[in-house]
Amino acid sequence: MAGLTRFDPAGRHENAVPPRLVVESAGLPTRSIAYPAALDLGWRERTIDFRVAVLAFRNHARAAFRARLDGLENAWLPLRRPGELRYTNLSPGSYRLLLQAANESGVWAEEVALPIRVHPPWWQTVWFRVTAAAAALALAVGAEPQQLVVLQLLVGEGVVAQRQIHVVGAEPERAGFGNQWVEIPRREGGTPLAEQ
Repeated sequence: MAGLTRFDPAGRHENAVPPRLVVESAGLPTRSIAYPAALDLGWRERTIDFRVAVLAFRNHARAAFRARLDGLENAWLPLRRPGELRYTNLSPGSYRLLLQAANESGVWAEEVALPIRVHPPWWQTVWFRVTAAAAALALAVGAEPQQLVVLQLLVGEGVVAQRQIHVVGAEPERAGFGNQWVEIPRREGGTPLAEQ
């Protein structure tokens, strides 16, 4: 041995300075954003790799952080060393990435929040659903007059069965189809064609 070393545990001082935490980058499938303050993502950018740094200048190797994606997770993820944090297949919606760093003495820093918004694909947007509903309604309303024309032609030829026609008066004979009225032609003998 080349010397004498003395260690007094009572003389050990706790590190009372909370570390700072920085999101250095957010890696997306098509691009990377340095030091993001907020993320506004398209639906194809649902996988995010965060590069997180904990700025603790005393015993940096023992500094750690925890994370929670508000809107997806209810509890904090376990402590991890500074490095990468990955979220995949995020559903459309709004999230907040909450990060909190701790130094080697267990002193926690304030939470850092990073707002994230993932836009839905075009077929899940409100305007597409409204347009599709309007188109379906237009088809339903547009189909009714075409059916009435066919029904009027069938009545004119005496093909419609009597259970579909409710005779209202005697002269001239009329039949009700919903809110439309159709004239029922008479035979030469005086009976309506629909009563065959």
